[in-house]
Amino acid sequence: FFMRDTPLEIFLVIFTFTYAYAVFHGLEVLARISQIIVFVVTALLIVSTFMLLPEMKFSNLFPFLDLPFKDFLHGTQIITEIPFGELVI
Repeated sequence: FFMRDTPLEIFLVIFTFTYAYAVFHGLEVLARISQIIVFVVTALLIVSTFMLLPEMKFSNLFPFLDLPFKDFLHGTQIITEIPFGELVI
């Protein structure tokens, strides 16, 4: 969870204001303003990622392809078949 120290009441107030705004001004206005919100959230995500780069330990990622590529492909095939395997007849 991203904001574990934030009280639940803060989220409830934010959602309540968002729903009230949508009720009074219509969903079309909320949909148009969401384009701006998506841009702001994306920018904040990129900035926070770059600011956290010194704290990241990339050595935790390195036993990534420690096994042969054939075994890696076999494992990814099994993992992708679990949710979608029943769709193919």
